[in-house]
Amino acid sequence: MIGKWLCGKCYASWLFQPKRKFKTKEECYKYMSKRMSGPGNPMYRNHTLNLGRVYTPERNRRVSEAVKKFAKLHPEHYHKMGILDALKARKMGLSGIPTSLELKMEIALRKHKIQYLSQRRYGIGIMDFYLPDGNIALFVDGAAWHADPRLYGPDDTLFFGSKISKQKWKNVTAKDKWRKDRFHNMFLKSKGYTVVRFWEKEIKCEIEKCIQIIWSHIQTYKDKHISA
Repeated sequence: MIGKWLCGKCYASWLFQPKRKFKTKEECYKYMSKRMSGPGNPMYRNHTLNLGRVYTPERNRRVSEAVKKFAKLHPEHYHKMGILDALKARKMGLSGIPTSLELKMEIALRKHKIQYLSQRRYGIGIMDFYLPDGNIALFVDGAAWHADPRLYGPDDTLFFGSKISKQKWKNVTAKDKWRKDRFHNMFLKSKGYTVVRFWEKEIKCEIEKCIQIIWSHIQTYKDKHISA
């Protein structure tokens, strides 16, 4: 009877693989997670479930608005979810995955033949891009993650929090985020970098203008060092 509803691969695995005994649930979850990832998953490379599903810009916009609305109404739940997922990603080594804004900026930098290194670490953080031609620390700031002043007031609570102890989280306001970004700017400038930041709106609507600003900083840096 089992063979009637299991696929051949799962049935063979069930029939021939020796039964394992686990001391804890965590040990069992870890084993199953490793076994069912990638080619070990019966649904690997099976995309039939997604046939006919279309993610239109209108659908993406509505989902984004719904998420932002939920974040404002329930910050105590949402910020924990966001941080836990981010921590899991870092443990898996996924912290360097580029965002859509970073990809857009990366395409523009390649188009204009501007050399760059992505996700470069410095003493207290990671810059989105390092541009060696101008010794520039380039950041692409998402409106929600960095609290765009055109959308957030100083005391508005953001959707993520800050961990102050093993069990406690502290709400982060726009003012807190601005203060942290200013501190990082000061640190980078003290190390000789030129700090350039663009907001999400500028990158999405005026990417060519952003590139012009970057070129002007590169030219200023070259003129300064040639004259020296």
